[in-house]
Amino acid sequence: MIGWNTSSTAKTAGVKVNTSMGISGNTTYYSITKDTRGIDALFHLTNTDYATMTITALSNTEAEVIGDTGVTICYKYNGESNCKVKAPKLTGRSGATVHGWSTNSSSTSASFESEATITLSSS
Repeated sequence: MIGWNTSSTAKTAGVKVNTSMGISGNTTYYSITKDTRGIDALFHLTNTDYATMTITALSNTEAEVIGDTGVTICYKYNGESNCKVKAPKLTGRSGATVHGWSTNSSSTSASFESEATITLSSS
């Protein structure tokens, strides 16, 4: 548990756990929970001769490029069943056309565009 907030959809705590505060009226506080397991998305650039990638984290996510692989991790809050990540930006090198990302390594078409927001879920 992260803490409490007056918004039932908040992902940050207005009041942290074990913090004292005064209440001056009828106010409803909702608990803010975070599933610390996270959901990973790996983006592998199969041929760096044709493109480069840069990665940007959405709020409540982590993202980094390690060699030719982009890694993004998102977290589910308050019992959500999914979370979102942003696909890395692909930039084609001179003479190359970039189509996007695919979930199949031998695909000739894109499943997701460069910088698409992708919803991830886990059981």
